[in-house]
Amino acid sequence: APAVKAPTARGARRATSVPKATRGSASSVTRTQNDDPAVARVALPRSTLLTITSAAMEEFIATKEKLSDVTAAERKELRRQRRLVKNREYAQQSRNKRKQAESAVDTELRTLRDDNAALRERCARLERENAELRAALGVAA
Repeated sequence: APAVKAPTARGARRATSVPKATRGSASSVTRTQNDDPAVARVALPRSTLLTITSAAMEEFIATKEKLSDVTAAERKELRRQRRLVKNREYAQQSRNKRKQAESAVDTELRTLRDDNAALRERCARLERENAELRAALGVAA
């Protein structure tokens, strides 16, 4: 019987109907699919998948599709590999974008702190000057 999904905190694991022993992690999925002789011709090693660009991956796929008849299983493996490469690139772009936004916020924060310090200094100077002028005129503050 399928397990009931209970509400969980963000990022927490939910119960599933698949026993834990048979749930596959990304590495076990890659290992299983690369061990499959039906897709061994098109499967790239993990180290290559982690470094290849999507443009190079598209060339690899085009070459494989041009040079031989690609089976449905191989096509599925190529799509999975393409998705993995693109996802890696999108994740890196997202990290870069977030880092750039954080840098812009830090720069703005420094600028605003400097401006605030300068304004506080100016305010204190003007208050001192105002107090001196009142004292010279004999006007109570």
